[in-house]
Amino acid sequence: MKYRVMTYNIQSCKNFITKEFNHKFVSDVINKYKPDILGLNEVRTNPIKYTLHPSWFNQTEKIAKYCNFKHYFFGKSIELEGYYGNSLLSNYEIDNPIVYKVDDPIIKDEDCLYETRSIIVSYINNIKVIVTHMGLAKAERCNLIKKLIEIIDSSNSPIILMGDFNTENKDELKEIYDRLIDANYKDDNYKTYNSINPTIKIDYIFISKDINLLNVFIPYDIASDHLPVICDVEIK
Repeated sequence: MKYRVMTYNIQSCKNFITKEFNHKFVSDVINKYKPDILGLNEVRTNPIKYTLHPSWFNQTEKIAKYCNFKHYFFGKSIELEGYYGNSLLSNYEIDNPIVYKVDDPIIKDEDCLYETRSIIVSYINNIKVIVTHMGLAKAERCNLIKKLIEIIDSSNSPIILMGDFNTENKDELKEIYDRLIDANYKDDNYKTYNSINPTIKIDYIFISKDINLLNVFIPYDIASDHLPVICDVEIK
């Protein structure tokens, strides 16, 4: 069976050019390429009714309805004026979605923003689909990678792992590369950040070796500050 998979950091539906908050900017990009399975990072929702900021609305639901996804799931990482985290959307049923919270580093000695991270794990047609967003601090990424390896090693199913990893360092991601295949393997040409003039590759789709990679590309559609990564795969 063939699937189109897309990962996209949507910067909370903030248009990178106009700075306006509106789900239609990123939704139009998503609609253009019609993925079957979509992982989103930097997603906001609004369970707190009194917030006045225009970005705190149910972005997952809005995108799902605009793009005609039948199934969707939001996974909270932190709470600010509302909830903030990752989302998984699909044309197929999302079975047993779980959100794993990642431990914060005990020592925070890097000059960057620290933020509690999380991982969505679910099954779509018996494929283990994992969506995450790694931290800016190396210590945060280290903790998240440890949890990812536990999740990967406990699986007997085909695996799709995707998200914003906030690093280009292959040594840092070695344990993932030891287990999975980087769909976006054309390192020299396939950069994802920032969307106007991409110079670094920090957004990834990894697939297990029992999944056949048919195609991979990065569309240069500027809506978020990131470009999406898209791949077509076939389950052997």
